[in-house]
Parts: sequence; C-alpha cells; structure tokens
Amino acid sequence: MKLLQLNHDDAAGAQLLKGTYANESHYDQVVDDDMVVLTPDGDVVAVLVEGVLSPRARRRAYKYLSTIEGMPSNRATAVYRGSSLPRIRKRDGSLSRTRQVPLSVLDMLKAKGVRGDVLGSLDATPRTPRCRLSSWSLKNPQVLRGVRQLAQEVDELFKVWVMDRYIAQLAVVWQARDWQLHGTAFTTITVNKNFRTAYHTDKGDLREGFSCLTTLGRFKGGLLVLPRYRVAFNVKPGSVLMMDAHEFHGNTQITGERITAVLYCRERINRCKS
Repeated sequence: MKLLQLNHDDAAGAQLLKGTYANESHYDQVVDDDMVVLTPDGDVVAVLVEGVLSPRARRRAYKYLSTIEGMPSNRATAVYRGSSLPRIRKRDGSLSRTRQVPLSVLDMLKAKGVRGDVLGSLDATPRTPRCRLSSWSLKNPQVLRGVRQLAQEVDELFKVWVMDRYIAQLAVVWQARDWQLHGTAFTTITVNKNFRTAYHTDKGDLREGFSCLTTLGRFKGGLLVLPRYRVAFNVKPGSVLMMDAHEFHGNTQITGERITAVLYCRERINRCKS
C-alpha cells in the first residue's frame, strides 16, 4: 500500500463550489491504485483499495441494486445548486416548510437514467420521530438480503485499513444492534445509479466513522473529487474507497452505467429503540 500526503488545503474554496459540478480544473492528481491519502496535517482522509471485492459479491449485488427505481428528491445540493423548492402539500396545494427537488428536475434526471435510494436503517428526524427501515428495504427485502456478502466484504476491508474509525463506528452500531446491517459496522447504504452528484457533504453520517464506497456496472468517468485537497479518486468496479464524507465531494461526467453503493452508519442510530 502506497502513501500519499497532500500539500493543498483550501476548505473555504471548496465551500464556494457547493452545489456545482466537478471538473478537471478542480484536481491536480488522480488516485486509481492502492493508496492511503493523508491531509497536509497528516490525518487520513481516504484509503483506496483496488480490485478486492469478490466476483460473486459483485454479481449478486449488481443483480439487486440495478433494480433501483427511487429518485434523489431530498438531495437538492447533490443534484445542483438551487435545485430546492418548498414541497407542495397534496391535501390543499399549499407550500410546506420542507424543501425538495422539483418534479420537473426529477423528470429530467429520470429520463437520463438517474436513480437514487436508500437501503437499511434510517434514524429519527423531526418529521419522522421513529427509527425505521427504509421504504425500499421494506418493499423489496430481497434487495437488502442480496447485498449481504458485499457489505460484509467491505466491512472486513474497513476494519483492516482504517481501524480507529472502524472501532469508533462499530461501538455506535453495537448500541443499536436491531438496526445493524448484516453484522457489520454499517447501518445504511445509499445507492446511486448514473447520478453525477454536485459538490456536497453527506449529512446524517457518523462523524467519528468513515463512509465506504464501491461501484458496479460498466462506465467511464465518474471520478470522485475532493476539491479542498485537489485530489480525485477513480473507484473502479471491485475497488473500495473509504473516506471522510463530511468533506465536500462530487463526481465528474459519467458515461455508461455506474451504480455506486455508499455504506455508512447513521449519526443518531444509537438513540433508536428496538
């Protein structure tokens, strides 16, 4: 495993790019092989392990995750800057305080083959004060079962390569065993298909932990860029990127079919009752 210490750090500049698309002017180097990546201060910001997931786990996960039909209606910043409008209440047509991506934008994304949904557990929110399984998990439990081997293989890599983050995350998951994903340090998987996300940070993820991302399908592009450090990652199918998803990140243009699975722990999951 190689070590790369970055020499650029511009948090304010990354903040200014919020809600815009990544392009090649935002990075100086591309990581596409085994690499531990450090910030200029020496902290681990990401680890890429190339080509490690078994063909069986990948085939099975693809079989189920490729059936995704949901849309990223509550991810306005990741869709693009300004893609957030008040929700219209069905009962009377009035405007809600809750904001979402307008239907016209979602229809445009859907026509391009974009999909986005969540598997596994969701913690409580002001609108939904109880922890629960996601709608996709409840309606299609075979999909949740179908990612078991993938989740467990990613979990083993996480434990080996970023042990301190893994231990912190597993400690939180153990406080909410009923919401644990297949015996791993994860509770939840966000799945995207052909979704070129604009620069955003992942909200609701455990700050002490790491998010673990892998890809499926056949595609070109889709580099994941961290503009703060001017570095990009080429996460090829079978590879796993473990990273701090609280840093601004986004994707370059995608061609072909790219399915991403991001495994993580929900921030408030340990407050959930059985």
